[in-house]
This record gives sequence, structure tokens and C-alpha cells, in this order.
Amino acid sequence: MILYYLTHVVSPPVLPNLQTIPNRGALSLEDLECEGCNIYFSRDANGWTSMNGESVGELIKGFFNFFAFEWHFKNNVISIRSPNGMLTKEAKGWTTLVPPSLSPFLLSLNLNLLLYHLG
Repeated sequence: MILYYLTHVVSPPVLPNLQTIPNRGALSLEDLECEGCNIYFSRDANGWTSMNGESVGELIKGFFNFFAFEWHFKNNVISIRSPNGMLTKEAKGWTTLVPPSLSPFLLSLNLNLLLYHLG
């Protein structure tokens, strides 16, 4: 959740989304799989700096405010791989009541199920 917030919600972002930065190498998204998991991430973030000037306290306050009052836990799925960082439960075919967070490697796994007895 914190990675999603720092890459997709805060403006300007605090962290780059390493899975949406174009890779200058010859490898494409499909070329980087390990045991059936897509493990692509860009190594070209060197030199990336955040232009965000918020303090740690402001970022923490914004994080809790965003997830308490703005995030729609009933419908949204955190997906740090996607360009906008979000999918819908409907698009994933998920019906669980557990707030979902998509695994960045196993694209069918809701990581938050591991926190509950359902996982």
C-alpha cells in the first residue's frame, strides 16, 4: 500500500514505478520470466530523483488520509505493476471482502489474503 501511495498517489511521486520505466536494453516484458512469474523491472532508474518536497510527517498523514477516506476498498485492487497502479476487483474476477493487493509477480494472487485465515 505504501509503494502504491508513494508511486501513484503522491504528486510528484516519491518513488519511480520500476515496471513502467522503459528499459533501454534489448529485453522485453516477456523475456523476463522465472518459474512462470513475470519479474520484469527496469534497472534504468539510476539518476531518477524525486521532486517531491513533502516531509515524512506529511507523507504519513497523506497516506492514512488517502486510504481512510479516498480509496474504494470494495472495488479497487492495488497493482503496482500497472501504469496507473490500480485495477478493479471485477477485472480480476475477485469477490473477496479482503482489501485486495495484487502480487507484482504472481498476477492471480491477492497478497492480502495471506494476512487472513482465508489465505
